Amino acid sequence: VGLVLVEATVTAGSSARGAAVAALGMAERDLVAAGVRNGRPIPVGTALRLRVGDRVLVLTDPEGEERVRAAFYPPRGVGPGRDNPEGR
Repeated sequence: VGLVLVEATVTAGSSARGAAVAALGMAERDLVAAGVRNGRPIPVGTALRLRVGDRVLVLTDPEGEERVRAAFYPPRGVGPGRDNPEGR
C-alpha cells in the first residue's frame, strides 16, 4: 500500500502540546487515525486539542514520516523538552 503508521506521544516539550489537530502543520494527506488519552480511545477530529500524555497514530506516505514527527517533536535545541529543559 505504501503507507507508514507513525505513533507519537505528546510530551511537555512537544510542539503539539495544547494545539488543535488542524494546527499541527501536517499535510492534508496525513491522517490522525486514532488517539488515546488516559489509556482510553478518544475521538479524533480537527478541533481536538492535544494534551501531555496523549498518544496518536498518524497514517502518512513514506516521505511524510519526518513531517509528522516534526509536528510533535521540535528539533533538538528548539523549545523546552526533556533533553533541553530551558529551550537552548
